[in-house]
Amino acid sequence: MEDIGLVKQGWKWMQSQKHMCSDACSAMRSFVEKIGEIVARHWPLVCSGCWKLSRLIRLSIVYWKDCILRGFRCSAKLGSSALLLIMWSCFLSLTSLSSLVYVLLSMGAAAAVVLNLGCTPGLFIVGLFGILVLWMYANFWITGTLFIVGGK
Repeated sequence: MEDIGLVKQGWKWMQSQKHMCSDACSAMRSFVEKIGEIVARHWPLVCSGCWKLSRLIRLSIVYWKDCILRGFRCSAKLGSSALLLIMWSCFLSLTSLSSLVYVLLSMGAAAAVVLNLGCTPGLFIVGLFGILVLWMYANFWITGTLFIVGGK
């Protein structure tokens, strides 16, 4: 393949826009100086605000840790959230990058099927294919839930 010189063209454009970069840098410097002046003027208020924010973050971390521990205990006892945990894990496994590529390819194939066969038979075939894929990837709980929610 032949190089079309995008890097050279980009560099030339960047050199022609040098004055904008210097203007942006000087604006940023003046903004930082003004923020420094405001912080120096209102230091006690800023300090108390940072203290309150740190207490809020600490409290949030404590509650987050408590929620995680309760979730692990419930999962270990196979309580009511175990099914939701399994479904959430299956959903997270579908959000990985490789699964995202497969999902996009499947959606493209599904769109082609719907365009070629028509709406009703195409959606029927896409639905059956989706159930088969869910079953094959061992997402038994999600498929079962879809069967139950789908109902009649």
